[in-house]
Amino acid sequence: MPLKLVAAAKTDVGRQREQNEDSPYMYISEEGERGLFIVADGMGGYRAGEVASQLAVQKISEALKSFLIPIAEQPTIKLTPVSEQATIKLDTTKAEEQGAKQPRTRKLAETPTIKTIEDSLKAAVRQANRAILSYGEEQSAARGLGCTVTSALVQ
Repeated sequence: MPLKLVAAAKTDVGRQREQNEDSPYMYISEEGERGLFIVADGMGGYRAGEVASQLAVQKISEALKSFLIPIAEQPTIKLTPVSEQATIKLDTTKAEEQGAKQPRTRKLAETPTIKTIEDSLKAAVRQANRAILSYGEEQSAARGLGCTVTSALVQ
């Protein structure tokens, strides 16, 4: 049975502030197998935190929407043929000697898809950061605005 995503969001102003600076975002694909989830929270005590959190959610969700289109409509990634890839040979004698000293878990090699997603997420956060800084420069009353952001892309 395939995984089906379900999500809900709730924010609370809390006890310290008069205004809620949280901005949640969630998108789940029609088939329920892929989703983008973002929570941005304006920095309490700073100016225009609610604006910063809204900008972060907007810019990040716009930048990552290409990952959420139906799989059949997504572009394909050209893979390097096995014949052109370098072969890695393991020295089993060294591995046996070190086997008693080190755990046998290793980080798996990055795939082109994982690297693309990671790079896209980093670029989306940088784009949101630029938009927030730009807003602060344009609106003198909002200088120093900022927020924290947490996001997850499920594919």
